[in-house]
Amino acid sequence: MPRSLTVSIADDEPLTRQVLDRILAALGHRVLNAAENGQQFIEQCRRQAPDLAIIDLEMPMLDGLATAEELRAISSIPIILLSGHPDFHQVVRQQEPIDVYLPKPVTLGVLQAAIERAVAPTGCTKRGRK
Repeated sequence: MPRSLTVSIADDEPLTRQVLDRILAALGHRVLNAAENGQQFIEQCRRQAPDLAIIDLEMPMLDGLATAEELRAISSIPIILLSGHPDFHQVVRQQEPIDVYLPKPVTLGVLQAAIERAVAPTGCTKRGRK
């Protein structure tokens, strides 16, 4: 397991933000920011940069892919993209600035593995599904 990380979350569903907060705490990580939309998320990350970002695909004001692109323009932190849609693999292309893709709902073990892949040294291939 990687060292303890500070994590910023962007998801428009309050329950998902709470679940992620609890899972991350159980894994020894700390939620630095939790935003309900992409625009708010980017503003928070500009003020205080996290070690890792977890972003929902569908959000108001700025969707997950646009949020990831904005974040990548200001930071090189790893990005995990979440989606509750079964066909999101068709929407997200390999060239998107995402390190790991995860379907919802997220469990502790799945998120732990995703974090490990996302923060792996850059010499390995980090992109993956599930």
